[in-house]
Amino acid sequence: MVTGRILEAEGQKQAQVLKAEGFAVALEKIFASASLIDQKTMTLQYFETLKSVGMGASTKFIFPMEFTSMMSDFVKGRDK
Repeated sequence: MVTGRILEAEGQKQAQVLKAEGFAVALEKIFASASLIDQKTMTLQYFETLKSVGMGASTKFIFPMEFTSMMSDFVKGRDK
């Protein structure tokens, strides 16, 4: 009975390690993809998100500080 619990605990430990490793790989892929995105693409993503939020019943919007600088660069046509 004790041996069964030990084996079960070891199995759970290995499952958690595998989950963590998979999560780390996923984060690396996300980071690699995100590093390829330029300023204009990010601004367009913000616009799409705002459009989605605007369709909801919410009447308050929160803009990250980066949004104003991104908007400025987008309107002026500059790439960073």
